[in-house]
Amino acid sequence: MTELGLRRCRRTALLALVVWLRSTAGAVASESSTEFWPEVDLWLRLTPAWRLSTLVAVTRNVETDYREGSLVLQGDYAWRKPGLLYNGRLLDESRAESMKAMMVRAGYLGTTSLGDGGDAYQEKTIFLEWHLRVPLASQVLLSHRLRTDLR
Repeated sequence: MTELGLRRCRRTALLALVVWLRSTAGAVASESSTEFWPEVDLWLRLTPAWRLSTLVAVTRNVETDYREGSLVLQGDYAWRKPGLLYNGRLLDESRAESMKAMMVRAGYLGTTSLGDGGDAYQEKTIFLEWHLRVPLASQVLLSHRLRTDLR
């Protein structure tokens, strides 16, 4: 990587860090708790554009022993080759052919409290997301997500 490329990469990383720190500065938790969140994800690529995935997660609050289980089923469809703006960045990547600039994801999320038959908490959600993916310097990928859900 050239010196100019390294400087751009450092500048981009610093800018991303500043934006992240600035956006989380006002977030203050009134109560803290210790939680344990194991998760298993499974991804299946059907074609270069289509991908199915599922994740199973169990959440446990260590102090209260309250537990929740989540199941997510989703499908992704990616399209649109990156434009001229991104081609220079993608030329040096082995994933250049498979990287698509836009992606839509739809899925189902079911969450329930465990151990009480779902009496404490239960949620069923259908969601739809649109992603714009922009490769930046070095190994950095900027992804913008717009999400809506029906609970």
